Amino acid sequence: MQCLRVKSTTTSRVGQAAASTRRTTQVVRAQRTNQENKPHQNEWVTKGAKTLAAVALAATISVANVEEAQAKKDISGLTPCAKSKPYAKRQKQEIKALEKRLKKYEEGSAGEAAIKDSIKKTKKRFKMYGDTGVLCGKDGYPHLIADPGFALQYGHTGEILVPTFGFVYIAGLIGYAGRTYLNSLKGDAKPQTGEIIIDVPKALDMFLQATLWPVKTYTELRNNTLLAAKEDVTVSPR
Repeated sequence: MQCLRVKSTTTSRVGQAAASTRRTTQVVRAQRTNQENKPHQNEWVTKGAKTLAAVALAATISVANVEEAQAKKDISGLTPCAKSKPYAKRQKQEIKALEKRLKKYEEGSAGEAAIKDSIKKTKKRFKMYGDTGVLCGKDGYPHLIADPGFALQYGHTGEILVPTFGFVYIAGLIGYAGRTYLNSLKGDAKPQTGEIIIDVPKALDMFLQATLWPVKTYTELRNNTLLAAKEDVTVSPR
């Protein structure tokens, strides 16, 4: 009996030693994998930063050269509103209609003051569209250039391209910062408390870190850490 106990004790110790050896090997392998993945992550971050810098530089150059770009040929038959005859004709029609209404009011009345104010605002609005270089069509109305290629080529990035890029960037910034904040609460004992009572310093720090969310999102997508992992569901046999 004593021999059996000695053998069983020795066997259990050998098994524990083997298990600890396996765990150590797994930890070492995980560390090596992380070290190998770090250069790839840094490489993707660098590429993403360079891409964003190139886009920002192109937008800045196109905005700075608006006057030079507008001197080129027209886009789809559109002409600058300052040189458009239908645009000038529409301005005269609107001002003439207001002046016609002005004759119906007595001098010094509130109605006369309101119509005169409308005439001033109308002239100012038409002058503003003419000075900004917006293109007008044959209908006399300003038209915005939505195509990114034409917008960059002819200096109309401030009409739709830049506002759209700004909207998408701000929306992604808020979403990425909120996602990071919620993920940081998973290890808390009561994560619901952190959602109800927001930790402002922590949230501001994550908001600042999320300013590079396009690069970080691309890096996480390449590393398969952006999307939630699907758990394997096994069906037990009946």
